[in-house]
Parts: sequence; C-alpha cells; structure tokens
Amino acid sequence: MTITKNIFILLFFTTSIIHAQDSTYTNLWGNGIKKEEGIFSNRKKEGDWNKWNQKGELLEVENYISGILTSRTSNIYFQHETNLLYQQKKYDGDNILMENRSYNFQDNNKYYVSIYKNGNKVSKGKIFNNEKIGKWNHYNEDGTLSGIKNSKKSTTKIIVKDVFYEPTKYNSIIKIYRTKRFPPSKTLKNGKSINSVNFDLYINNENFRTISNGSYFEYEIKNEGVFKIEGLITNSETIHLFVKLGRTYFLECDVTDEDPNGKASITLVDPLIGLEKANKIPKSLN
Repeated sequence: MTITKNIFILLFFTTSIIHAQDSTYTNLWGNGIKKEEGIFSNRKKEGDWNKWNQKGELLEVENYISGILTSRTSNIYFQHETNLLYQQKKYDGDNILMENRSYNFQDNNKYYVSIYKNGNKVSKGKIFNNEKIGKWNHYNEDGTLSGIKNSKKSTTKIIVKDVFYEPTKYNSIIKIYRTKRFPPSKTLKNGKSINSVNFDLYINNENFRTISNGSYFEYEIKNEGVFKIEGLITNSETIHLFVKLGRTYFLECDVTDEDPNGKASITLVDPLIGLEKANKIPKSLN
C-alpha cells in the first residue's frame, strides 16, 4: 500500500513540472478583453508578450529570448476611431529608441518615420503603402544633416475625391491654400523665383502635403485640441491652432524672401477672406 502512494505522488509531481516548463499566461480586463498574454518556457518569458487596453487595442509588444528582453514596441492610438494608430515607437532590449512612426489620422498605410541607430537619428521620411516617398533626410552621428534623397513616387494610384468636406458637430475642417501667383515674381538670393519654391507642411509633426504655388487642400479633424502646424524649407515657421469641433478654419500659405532660400508663411485668416481666396483656386484633394 505504501509503494502505491509513492508512485502516485511521483507521477503527480512530474506532470506539474512539465506544465510549468511550457505554459501560456493570460490576464483579462473586467470586461473579458485580454489585458496581457505571453508564453513561459522553462519558467522564463519567451517570444512575444502582448498588452492591450480595455478597448482591445494592442498597447505594447515585448519580445524575450530565454527571459531576456530583446525589443519592445509601444503603440498610441487616435481617439476618434478604434485601432487607428497615432504613434508607434520601437526600442531595443536596452530601451534605446530604434524607430519612431507618426501615422496619418485617416490611414495607417501612411506614416512619417524616424530611424535610429545607437540612439542617434540616421534617417527620416514618409512611407506610403510600405514604399518610401518624397524627400528623405539622412544624418551624421552627431545629428547634423548629411544629405537629402528624393525617393521614387509610389506606384499605387491615389483616388482623388470629388466631394469636399464640410464640418459637422463631430468634426472640423482646416482649408489650406496658397494663392496662385503669376510671373514676374521676386527672385531669392539663391537665384530662384519665389513662385517656384515649395515647402512641406507638417501637422502635429506629420508630413501632410507639399505646398506649391496655387495649392489647395482640406484636412479633417475629429478630436478637439491644439494642433501644431509647421512649414519647412530651410528654417521652419510654426503656429499652434486650437481646434473646436463644428468649425472651418482657413490657413493662408505663402513663401517670403526673409531667408535666402525662401521662408514658409502660414497665417490663420478671417473665414470670409479665406473663403473668397480659396474659392478662386481649383480644388484638389490629392
């Protein structure tokens, strides 16, 4: 009888050890949505460990090899739509930033990315449908600009909408325009005509559009707050716009001769003036 009990205890103990060596850990929010999940192997974290918020949006992914953290990705989301990324940061196992992405407020196929090596920024530019587009800046180890490359344009067709936004109580519209100017125009110190100089417009650090002579764009906003709007040629011009829902805002853009290469100008104008000027420009959402 004693021998039988000993055998039973030995079998039970062995089964318990096998389970501990390879198991899945899952923790839930009160609403039943997963809060955290990952795998233990030999009592150590292994592979991807995921964390979610109560809406089910993936907040963080940590990767482990034999219990050692090798990388971490953190996500921040827009508030107006579920699972629409606002920002994503990737770190190595020593918590050193490797990549920072700022996403388009309507489409996560578009984002502006800065890439780092050993904590130093090495390049930044825009991605659309997994392709580099537009200007890409490259940097030296000390952070100074080493060069600018123009990436090939995306081969993906962009459908231009023929319907323009009007605000509702759930959104706001920023109408952005640059009045078409015809020759002759001022000549900058670098020898270029001021009419031929374009600049990149950033909204909350995201490269939104290139503003050229005669441009018109519309930007839809679905959450109130302060928006940083920046025009960049060599030096930047920045304004901060507090946006409330249900309103239309008009931004008049231009290029001045305050800098040898031209300086971006961004001005919030009276809606009546903005409407009159914007209506004279052919509309395009591309």
